[in-house]
Formats: sequence, C-alpha cells, structure tokens
Amino acid sequence: MIQSYLIRTPLIFLLLFVGVTIGTGQITRGNPVNSSDDQQVTDESKENQSETPKRSVKACNCNDDLEYDAGNSLIYNKKTQKPFTGVCVSFYDNENREREAEFINGKEHGNSLAYWENGNKKAITPYIQNIEHGWWRYWYEDGTLAWENNYDMGSKEGEWTWFSESGQVTKKESYSNNLKHGLSVVNYDNGTPRSEIGYANGLFDGKYVLYYDNGQIKMAKNYMQGKLDGESVFYTAEGQMLFQNYYSNGKKEGEWKFYYDDGVLREIEVYSEGKSSGHWKSFHEDGKPKLELFYSNDEVYKKVEYDRFGNPVVIDTGEAPEEDPKEAKRKAKEEERKKKKEAKAKKEKEK
Repeated sequence: MIQSYLIRTPLIFLLLFVGVTIGTGQITRGNPVNSSDDQQVTDESKENQSETPKRSVKACNCNDDLEYDAGNSLIYNKKTQKPFTGVCVSFYDNENREREAEFINGKEHGNSLAYWENGNKKAITPYIQNIEHGWWRYWYEDGTLAWENNYDMGSKEGEWTWFSESGQVTKKESYSNNLKHGLSVVNYDNGTPRSEIGYANGLFDGKYVLYYDNGQIKMAKNYMQGKLDGESVFYTAEGQMLFQNYYSNGKKEGEWKFYYDDGVLREIEVYSEGKSSGHWKSFHEDGKPKLELFYSNDEVYKKVEYDRFGNPVVIDTGEAPEEDPKEAKRKAKEEERKKKKEAKAKKEKEK
C-alpha cells in the first residue's frame, strides 16, 4: 500500500484509493472505462462494501486539492477547509492513473486503488468510513501478487499471505479476532520453511520450529498457552544435537544435556520446578570429567573440580539436606510423567 498525500501542517499526503472510473472531467463509481482489470477489482470488492455511491461526481486532484489532518485523521478540501466528500484522482506524467480514492466526510470509504506508472495495479485497500474492511491486495510492478490479507471492520481475520516476485509463498499467518491463531510459516526464497510457529489467541501454542536453509531443524520446542512445555532441542546445520532440555508449564524440569559440536557430552544440569537440583556434571572435550556440583533446593552443597587429566580436586563438601517426603513423591511423579512424554514423542517420530 502506498500513501503519498499532503499533510495539513506540515503538508504530507497519505491517502489510499477508491475504485472509480475516469470519464471526461467525471468519476462514475461502478462504471470502469476501457479496463477489464478494473471491472474485476470492482466485482471483487462488492462484498467488502456496505455502501457504494452510484451517482456521477466530479473528481478533484488527490495531490493538489486535498490535505490530511493528522490531529483527527480526516481529509480536508484545501479550498473549503471542510472534511472532503467525493472522489479524487491523480495521474502520472504519462497520463496513466496513479491513484483513485473516495471519501465521506473526510473518511476514506470504498475501494482505494493505486497503480504503477506502467498502468498495472499496485494496491487495492477497501475501507468503510476509515476502517479497514475486506481483502487488501498489493502487486509487484509486473502484475505478480505480492501479498493479500483480510480485515473485518478493522480486525485482522483469516489467512494472510505474502509472495516473492517469482510467486513463491514467503510467509503465511492466520488470525482470529485480530490475534494470531493457528500456524504461522516463514519460508526461504526457495520455498523451504524457515520457521513454523503455532499460536492460539495470540499466544505461542504448539510447535515452535526453526530450520536451516538446507532443511535441517535448527531448534524445536513446544508451547502450551504461551508457556514452554515439553522437550526443547537445538542442532547444528549438519544435524548434530547441541542441547536437549525440558520444561513443564514454563518451568525448567528434569535433566538438561549440552554437547560439543562433535557430539561429546559437555554438560548435564538437573532442575525441579525451575530450581537447580541433584547432580550436575561437566566434561572436557575428550569426555573426561571437569566439574561436579550437587544441588538441593537451588543451593550447592558439594563441589568437585577435576584437573585436565580427570583427577578430582575436592573444593567444597557437605551433606545434602534431608529431602521432604512430599517433595520426593512429587519428583517421582514428575519423572514418571516425563518418561511417558518421551515414549510418546518417540512413537510419533517413528511414524
């Protein structure tokens, strides 16, 4: 969408354009002249308009005769200094149409149209009294569709799609009640996915997957109502896992593992309800032990550090505090739930 009108003070124009027809000194809504494309645009927009003036009206010049008041978002007639009602048109130096728009009491109404200098359509943006309503579309200069999206009285609705100049889908989003809802996809130029992200009522929900340009998964995690839940993994472009961790209702949970680029285990961390817990380990590139930490309720009570050859050096020792029986029971249940999740995920991968 291109908006290029004069603003009242300072003067800048940003009007978009109604589908009207140019006669000798007149614009007649619904009666295009010498353009099957314009007839198609008018037909497409009928469902978008609750009111379509049918009378012939004299058009003014969009660039010279009108100005925009940013204070109230209305278009004014520069001569009368009143909110403009009627049609405006403007032309390129080659006499091809540049834009067409209609207004009611200073508010954009109906199909606003923009054109490229070569005569091809650039954009169609339907309004009802300054409110976006219906299918908006934008075209590249050669006539290839660039994007299309839909509004219902200002609310984003349905599937929004963007295209490359070659016609490949570069991006897709779904909306419901002005919020992202469903799967959003962004693609590389060759059409392969760059990201796939699920939404529910504007929140992350379901899979969240990023890809390298070779098709290999870069990162995969899962959300439930906006919170991380389940396994998260990260890979190199060659497919080697770099880390694997788990969340439960947004909190860190269970055993987290980190790897060197060659696949050697680098570190193990353990969490319980978001708190550091249990036996943590880290390793050198050759797999020899590097460090051990022992946690209870987010606090270290024992630390063992190793030299480069794997020989232990005790830095600090202590006894683990006695665990609450209720906490032990909760951990057992959580471990069982985690195992069931992993088994389910494994079955789905095998399918």
